Amino acid sequence: MSNATGQVQTVQRKTEVNGKVFRSPLVSLKINNQWFNCGFDDPKVSEGDVVTVEYTEGKYGKDVTKGSVKMATAEATKVAVKQSDDRQTSIVYQSQHRDAVEAINFSIQNGYISMPTKKADQYSVYLDLIKDLTVQWCKEALNPDLSTAETSDVEEEQFS
Repeated sequence: MSNATGQVQTVQRKTEVNGKVFRSPLVSLKINNQWFNCGFDDPKVSEGDVVTVEYTEGKYGKDVTKGSVKMATAEATKVAVKQSDDRQTSIVYQSQHRDAVEAINFSIQNGYISMPTKKADQYSVYLDLIKDLTVQWCKEALNPDLSTAETSDVEEEQFS
């Protein structure tokens, strides 16, 4: 038997499979991007709960031992939430990096940014521009302060 601890991402309760209707729902939990089959034993957890489960590898995936789903300790909860936050930060960074590359390329191609004449210097400046813009946009995306955001005159005129 193995143990897993993590934040419940999805609770799935099926009352019918392939036309067969069940009196009790068939329950599955998605924890750390993995599905755990609880069978007809409903652990009464919700999305966002941090739990510990005991399971075995079954024919169709991870089968949870009946009655083994427990709310995690405070320390395990902190670790699971931090992992979730780290994953979200990683997603934001990747998105902002891709957008920064596109914005810098567009700006260079259209003459908004002038590059040095030496090839070696161009590469260094290019990477620095991307890094700086990525970091700036990540900070704004992860901690938006919309109270100080300014709107352009164009937007105001469009909706007047």
